Amino acid sequence: MFSKMKENVEETSNDFISLFENDVYTCINKMIEKKVPETFFAEWIEFIVKKSNTEVTEYLETNHSSIQLLLSFFITQNQYQGKFEEDENYHISIQDTILQIYKIYQISSTHGAFFLEAFVHLYKKQLFHVYENHKKYKQRFIDSIVDFSIQRNIIEWIFVLQKEGYQPKKELYLYSMYHFPEDTERLQKLKNVNVPFDKILCEYAGRYGLLKALTYLHENGCEWDSLTLYSACQYLQESCIDYALEKGCPWNNEILLSLGGYFSKENQEKPNYQEKKEIAIRILKKLQKYIQPKPISSNENEDLKKSTE
Repeated sequence: MFSKMKENVEETSNDFISLFENDVYTCINKMIEKKVPETFFAEWIEFIVKKSNTEVTEYLETNHSSIQLLLSFFITQNQYQGKFEEDENYHISIQDTILQIYKIYQISSTHGAFFLEAFVHLYKKQLFHVYENHKKYKQRFIDSIVDFSIQRNIIEWIFVLQKEGYQPKKELYLYSMYHFPEDTERLQKLKNVNVPFDKILCEYAGRYGLLKALTYLHENGCEWDSLTLYSACQYLQESCIDYALEKGCPWNNEILLSLGGYFSKENQEKPNYQEKKEIAIRILKKLQKYIQPKPISSNENEDLKKSTE
């Protein structure tokens, strides 16, 4: 056992892999004392992916808690950061490590995600250098990094990616609103790194009743159109309807069609039909004062005059 090794014997990555499987806490303590080989992380991953897919799955499931604990250590500690930044000799091994992480990711997305995040913390300054010969993996890796940056509220990663040519898209706002509907701080951070606005964002917020997001978007210059109100009405999102009407959101009479289903006989047997119908009636009353009268054609105008003579 590793614990019985003599102090003067150099400890290798394989020793720590064995130690991890038997005593993860001692392994972490050794790391805290900086007695872990610098290549441990990469060699640990290599050790995993050399197994068959079935063996990898069994290994991950058997050591589930220990793996998450150990990776949490990598994520929260800075002892390895910067060690490989200036050494070109490590580029190839790091590149291989990324590809191996994806093998783990394909077998277990949960563990693959943890390994990926730990890797980013270890080698985040080399995210693009390592892909010079592996272009086909680049976009997938970038997407994963961006997802993590939003999940962990580390939006500055996106700024780093932009410096390397990454063009952020409006979908990042949608991702943020979906996972963190009450958190406008993430939206502001995305705006700060010049992620572009699009009117579809207001439509999305209206559809799902994300009043905080809709308010933030409108107050910060995001355009909206009649689809914002149409979607909010279609899904009976009263708070968003009230806000959009109050702030002068564009709309047209076609919005009334979005409520038609709540008065259809076909829907009478559906759950909560009466409750939804009452909400739709309430919304219609709010819309009444905004209804635009239909223009009268010249022929209709003549007929109207004749009828009143």
